[in-house]
Amino acid sequence: MKTMAQSKPQGEQSTTKKEKAIYKVFNDSVHGHIEMHPLLVKIIDTPEFQRLRNIKQLGGGYYVYPGASHNRFEHSLGVAHLAGKLLQSLKKTLPEGLEITPNDELCVQIAALCHDLGHGPFSHAFDIFMKKLDSSWKHEDASVKMFKHLIEENGIKEIMARENKDWDAFSEKDFMFIMELIQGPSKSASEWPYKGRDKKKAFLYDIVANHRNGIDVDKMDYFTRDCHHLGMKCNFSHERFITFARVCDENGETQICMRDKEAMNMYELFHVRNLLHHNAYQHRVVKAVELMIMDALKEAKDHLNLKEATMDPKTFVYLTDDILQKILNKPEKKLEKAQKIIKRVLKRDLYKLLGVKTFEPQELKHLDSDEEWKKVLETWLENIQTPVGARKLNPEDFTEVQVKFNYGMKDKNPIDSLRFYRKYDPNTPIKLSKDEVSHLLPEKFAETKVMLFYKGEDKDVEELAKREIKYFWNDLDISSAIKNSRTYMDFTDFSKLLEKKMVTAQEICEVFSNQGFYRFIAEETFKPKKLEFVDNSELQKVLEAWLRELEQQAGRQKIVHTAKDFELVPYTPPESDSSNLYLKYKGLFREDLYRFWQIVGLGPSASDYSFREFLCLHSIAKEVTVRLLRQGYFLIDEKALETDKLKCLDDGKWRTLLENWLKDIQKQAQHQQLRFTANNFKVVKCQ
Repeated sequence: MKTMAQSKPQGEQSTTKKEKAIYKVFNDSVHGHIEMHPLLVKIIDTPEFQRLRNIKQLGGGYYVYPGASHNRFEHSLGVAHLAGKLLQSLKKTLPEGLEITPNDELCVQIAALCHDLGHGPFSHAFDIFMKKLDSSWKHEDASVKMFKHLIEENGIKEIMARENKDWDAFSEKDFMFIMELIQGPSKSASEWPYKGRDKKKAFLYDIVANHRNGIDVDKMDYFTRDCHHLGMKCNFSHERFITFARVCDENGETQICMRDKEAMNMYELFHVRNLLHHNAYQHRVVKAVELMIMDALKEAKDHLNLKEATMDPKTFVYLTDDILQKILNKPEKKLEKAQKIIKRVLKRDLYKLLGVKTFEPQELKHLDSDEEWKKVLETWLENIQTPVGARKLNPEDFTEVQVKFNYGMKDKNPIDSLRFYRKYDPNTPIKLSKDEVSHLLPEKFAETKVMLFYKGEDKDVEELAKREIKYFWNDLDISSAIKNSRTYMDFTDFSKLLEKKMVTAQEICEVFSNQGFYRFIAEETFKPKKLEFVDNSELQKVLEAWLRELEQQAGRQKIVHTAKDFELVPYTPPESDSSNLYLKYKGLFREDLYRFWQIVGLGPSASDYSFREFLCLHSIAKEVTVRLLRQGYFLIDEKALETDKLKCLDDGKWRTLLENWLKDIQKQAQHQQLRFTANNFKVVKCQ
């Protein structure tokens, strides 16, 4: 770091007074030599700002990428540097009657320098942790609180409020402007939500934290810096952006516009953002580490008074990444749980990823709270419980993480909010047509990835959860289950089954149900119109084609089933706007089921069978059915009976009845050997 007297270029507004300012030079790994105004240096040389040296930019990312050791300190310097460069570039082409004053310039650079003062330990991981304690928490609000504390505690506010050779005395409006640049617009219903500057200078609000289209110097620095330290290539050029940026007026409100030929460069900005989220920020191991850090903080929060510390700037100064080491160094029993989690991180005994699935954002809208996700998790764990006698699975040992990938504007195209200008009409802001950018557009601008982690250390539970993860995805939502399920079974599983000489009904149903289809072999939902022209002959052809494909995959092994063993059943539930198409394995014919009830002495009427023709369309015992199916059983029929009629039938008698029923079927089959025994069936009573 060097100090030098510098003639700082200020375009046409350069003054003699400005030339006397003594700038300090920082040697940055990304931007090279950075010159800082002496007022910015005073802010940098404070305990509140120096604290940023001890907060990793990528939080838990450092545990995965050893090169990602950069901190919020150097990032903040970089953002202030780029803000200054952009302002200098904009000055050269300002519309007539518009100016950027020395105070405007300093306010923007101060906001750029201080925008991350409110970040807690491990950056964004701490934001998520704090949201659990206080849903209103935002690090931007904390940054404003820390900025106020910084300038008051270190006497900088008094310096700023005095007339100086480099600036006019900062007014309350200037201080308000700085805080608005950090915090964003107010929630007021007024047309113009800012007080620091009017609409004529609206473009200044686009520089540090751009709420119009997300293109700002904060992102430009951390994309470039993160790629540099992660060893990734950044195809976005912030130099080109700064060179071609200019201010245009649209309906009395100014904004930063970009040359039309730079559309590709702008898409690269958002493309780099997406890549960084996929490959680094939301990396599965990064998420596991950050989950463990948050759990350790959760266990220690009351002992360390973390929530209170965030409310007091004097205490918040000491809240940095070394908090984990402080927890480890305290020999107190109350911290043993937190210490155990931290030690697991250090030993690389991380939470295990059970599975990950990508959804459209709208598919998960109904799961908008922790309580809703907890219900889904508890239901899944209850349903995958191993048979009676096994220990209960604890929902606290599992956690889901929602990772939202987008281009900065949720599911919208960010370029739609950006204005461009033409070479021969530079003062008129325009919106590029879809024809001009169609080759640049991605297929979709947003998606949500759900990760499910197991926190425990029991290998058996981990294996069980991984094996049954398919049910978790299917339980999230009906539409989600349909979108992410497979219409037919996994051919690899079926090929293994075909290695045996003969396949029983239970075996094939177990293979099917293990893939998440626990009511039927498979089901798919359609709009009714799609099924209007599908007749039985066409459905039969579909089954035959499917079985031929199975046989081809099986090689020389002859498949023992034909299309007659299966049935495709269209069904429209009452008052529903969709139809279900079920793939049903017949296994036993209706006549055989009818004979079973006759042998038991509870023969159904014809009306019973017309209602029960489709297996379990409306189950009277849904929870029991689902549990049985997930244990390898396949429901073939059910009947509602008066309780008194079943009192005399215990398990032994039911088995005898099953054996008699099968003997009766064998007689009717004559010379054909029956492939089933009583062991293949189970009768379940539920009230």
